[in-house]
Amino acid sequence: MNLLASLIGLVVLAEGLIGISLPGSLVSIARGLLTASSLYALAITNVVCGLVLVLAAAPSRLPRIERTVGFFSIAVGVLTASAGFTRVMWALDAWLSLGPNNIRIPAALVAGLGVTLVYGGVR
Repeated sequence: MNLLASLIGLVVLAEGLIGISLPGSLVSIARGLLTASSLYALAITNVVCGLVLVLAAAPSRLPRIERTVGFFSIAVGVLTASAGFTRVMWALDAWLSLGPNNIRIPAALVAGLGVTLVYGGVR
């Protein structure tokens, strides 16, 4: 289970690094892949990753952080599914209209979270 948590951390780290170095490509990927059905697939993926992090938290190096991130991921998945496609697209467009620095700063936080998850999952 810790290996899965570390792999989730590596994916989160890669997403953050792409957002820092190429924010335009992250935006084009998000807009190109987001459809009504893929939104629900994204929500299910968030919930599953959150469950993996919660279950892998006990034997990890940083159990509180992994458990907190897992519960947050579950909540984001549920809220994404309940918000619906039009609200999510409106929020995404509003956020992306603010410019590339408003993509790079959260991406740096996401990359830091990925490093933390990898560190916490590896023993």
